[in-house]
Amino acid sequence: MLKQLIASVLIISCFFSKAQNISYEEDVFKKSIHGYNDSVFNNSFNVPMLFPQVFIDSLKKEEKSNKSLVGRKLFDEHFVQISENNKYKIFLDPVFDFRMGTEDKNTLYKNTRGFILNGQIGKNLVLRSEFYETQTTLPSYASDWVDTMKFIPGMIRMKPFGDNGYDYGAVFGQIIWSPLKNYSVRLGYDRFHIGNGYRSMLLSDASQPYTFLMNTYHFGKWSLSHNIASLYNPDFNDRLNIPVSESGIYQQKWFSFTYLTYSPSDWLNLALFESCVFMPKDSSGISFYPTSLIPLPLLITVSNSLGKNRHSMIGLQANAVLKNKILFYTQLAADKIDFSKIKYQQGIQGALQLGARYNFMDRGFVFGELNIATNNAYTSSSSWTAYTQHDQPLAHPTGQQFKECITGIHWQKKLLMLDLSLNYIWAGALPVTDNYFRADNYADTLFSGFYGSHNKHDRVVYMNFQIAYLINKETRFAAFARLTLRDFKGALNPTPENTLVYELGIRHIIRKQYYDFF
Repeated sequence: MLKQLIASVLIISCFFSKAQNISYEEDVFKKSIHGYNDSVFNNSFNVPMLFPQVFIDSLKKEEKSNKSLVGRKLFDEHFVQISENNKYKIFLDPVFDFRMGTEDKNTLYKNTRGFILNGQIGKNLVLRSEFYETQTTLPSYASDWVDTMKFIPGMIRMKPFGDNGYDYGAVFGQIIWSPLKNYSVRLGYDRFHIGNGYRSMLLSDASQPYTFLMNTYHFGKWSLSHNIASLYNPDFNDRLNIPVSESGIYQQKWFSFTYLTYSPSDWLNLALFESCVFMPKDSSGISFYPTSLIPLPLLITVSNSLGKNRHSMIGLQANAVLKNKILFYTQLAADKIDFSKIKYQQGIQGALQLGARYNFMDRGFVFGELNIATNNAYTSSSSWTAYTQHDQPLAHPTGQQFKECITGIHWQKKLLMLDLSLNYIWAGALPVTDNYFRADNYADTLFSGFYGSHNKHDRVVYMNFQIAYLINKETRFAAFARLTLRDFKGALNPTPENTLVYELGIRHIIRKQYYDFF
């Protein structure tokens, strides 16, 4: 019922709401070097290190142009842009992703059509609505993963299309209202990314979207966000052994997270994160837990010690910007600590991130990032309360028991952009499918604590290079060419598997899709 209500409100709002912008996922990693006290951001809506953000995107004054109406809309303006004396604004644009490519001798393609609407009424109400319809083929390593998991990473369940293709749709939407100077509420169907890294070990934009309600409070240098959301355990491949007759295929579970930040100065942000996944509806009909409404971190974790029908996790996060050029960021997720097993190099369940980025001012940046997740990180005493949405991890998309190193560079001059990245992942079982569903079991150890592996691990390397030219800077419409090299070496198969993919096309640079985690 809640999802239908949200969808109705979003559709109705499209007819009378006008726009300020919510940041795109593709911009999160590239813009976060500048901190969060920049005047471009509206602080009544935003929390440090939590994305997407809300930012002001004022309409430019109309200037004389020799271009035709078609030329202006294609190269300079939003397709529809309306405003009236700051009372309301609206931006409405069609969205496309048309590309062709090759993998060895196989032809690849992607055909996405959709729209995006950004709106604002006055200074206190902001909304965004998105819809995408896609038909695509994927490289063999990705299609094998999709055929196993039965959904497109970060999107939704797919259906077969043509020869070796997939057909799927996706929707996103948010309404943000700030009735008071220091308070705002968000309602929508979307996903969040917490942290400054390419990945997040707490909550990631690599997951599928979910229905949520978030309340945010600001008081001086402090901010507090509390979110409740509805997640699902579809059990596409009978991993959870859910009795269909009892709870159905799409088993619902309740999720909450609380995010407290402290910014003692413009260059430093500290944060405490707590999340909890509650047991799905059972034979008693219970599907809602009052403790999920507790808006203060740590209290839910303490209350969880009184019951076994939930799984909580605590995270710490920090970032520091030096001279507006160097960003250091870190995350620590504490899932479970058993001190009696520390001497055996076990007993730690959690994840760690360390990263740094050097900013070339307006030209780009170079970065390096280390991510580690222990054995059984994000798992719980029951696979029904695993840290997942639609069979996909809510944090790092690889799941658990892995180590990852990422380095890359982004460079931009006017409308030309270059991106180069190199990614190494070592894990106990790749391609990772269902290891994050396992209940806690140290006898099943492949990685113990943060110390390394007992058994030989799998290794995968991704090298990505992309060159893009922004055809329309306002709408993020670009022509691009991309090269992806994947080198996989499994512990059970000593022969490396090499894949080289070329892509060429035009697209709106808005939503991210991850295929570099398995």
